Amino acid sequence: MQKGDAQHSNGWIQNADEVVTDLATKKLVYKNIIITESQARQFESMVIVSGKGRFEGSVESKSFDMMLVYTEVFVKRKAGWKPVSRQSAKL
Repeated sequence: MQKGDAQHSNGWIQNADEVVTDLATKKLVYKNIIITESQARQFESMVIVSGKGRFEGSVESKSFDMMLVYTEVFVKRKAGWKPVSRQSAKL
């Protein structure tokens, strides 16, 4: 994985531009997200967010409904907090 990549629960690895494109073209559609647990820990100019939730939506018109655990890493830049990594796994 490269800096800024997202790893999905199905093993896909995408960069930020690919994720944005999939959302904009509706290849990936989130219908409902319910976060059941969430924790953020800050270390200087970095924040690690971890949690659990139910994610519902579709990829290329194929529906999904799953419980996931996730970890996201954000780094503080002059323009604000920027995501640099994301990983999720099915429960």
